[in-house]
Amino acid sequence: TGKRPLHICANFASAGIGILNDNGIQFLNIIRMFRQLDYFEEYQHRVNTLIGAEQTCHLVNQVLVLIT
Repeated sequence: TGKRPLHICANFASAGIGILNDNGIQFLNIIRMFRQLDYFEEYQHRVNTLIGAEQTCHLVNQVLVLIT
């Protein structure tokens, strides 16, 4: 499998972290919730340069977001 374009597939998850900062404390190198949200924002900026603001807005409005 090769790399897919950013506007086709992206994932910002870190399994087992939890939403609160003290959740997942026993694991090293986890990506905290606030950092995952930062990555999502960076992703939007990068995709914007690839497909433009209007299509990025349309794409982001159709994403699947799971917080469990």
